[in-house]
Amino acid sequence: MRPDIIDSRYDVPASRREPQSLIRASHLTALPSQQPQELHLTQATSKAADPPYARHRATLVTVAQQYWILLKILLAEYRSTWFIHILGGLLIPVSFAFVIVSVGGVSNSQQAIYLLGGNMAMSIATGPAAFLITKMGWARQVKEFEYWIALPVSKLLLVLAIILVALLFALPGILGIYVFGSLLLRLPFSGTWSLILLIPLGVLPLTGVGALLGTIAPNGETSSVLSNVLILFVGVLSPVVLPLESLPVPLRILAQFMPTTYVADAFRAVLGGQKTDLTFDLIILALFSAILLTSTYFRLDWRNT
Repeated sequence: MRPDIIDSRYDVPASRREPQSLIRASHLTALPSQQPQELHLTQATSKAADPPYARHRATLVTVAQQYWILLKILLAEYRSTWFIHILGGLLIPVSFAFVIVSVGGVSNSQQAIYLLGGNMAMSIATGPAAFLITKMGWARQVKEFEYWIALPVSKLLLVLAIILVALLFALPGILGIYVFGSLLLRLPFSGTWSLILLIPLGVLPLTGVGALLGTIAPNGETSSVLSNVLILFVGVLSPVVLPLESLPVPLRILAQFMPTTYVADAFRAVLGGQKTDLTFDLIILALFSAILLTSTYFRLDWRNT
């Protein structure tokens, strides 16, 4: 065909094309009438945008399924490093007990029970509590919560799943300390079933401390420092292994507001068969658990981490 009849750019006969001046004029006159409509449509879309997934009403079955999936995902992260976390909660308390027995010795069963109960409480502080501090700190640094926020799960389920993972890591360390310490200190295996029932309530307040300190840490390096400070404070500067009378007055006062003090007392009450002292410790531990876990829930602003 002749080039003057077909325009190569539009593939439209030249006789049917409108002049460029008319096209520009019609385009300019249409802009004022279209702008308010487009602006109104944009505002309406931004206010009433549909979610990226269909909303379903939460039931107990769906919540349980979501919690189970979250738990499996969190446990899968430690399928190759779980032994290190369990060993960390077992090695430090055993070392403290071995040093105290080797240097000073244990003269009676009351001192042995005091040392064993304190070492079991220290196992929680050096295991799941320190684990949660580093977990939350590194999660903030690598933006892990951006992944969780993209899933249709609530923040409460995520916090409870993380706490349960810490509890599972605490069980081998506590039971290992109980068996090894009883053999080392020559104590009978008494109150075993009561001790197993006490472990969750003893772990919850200390995991709350670890999770709360982890939300305060801005990055992984800071969380590692906080976990080391927690281990040092619990092992040396609190009445967990050392007697309360041997500490200075400021630390004695501070010990009354630390959950580790009541965790160690509860373990000692079970090991010594003193049920009357156990009731007060259980009430205090329940209050610590509620306050610390609630504070962690509201402190964890995963949309701004």
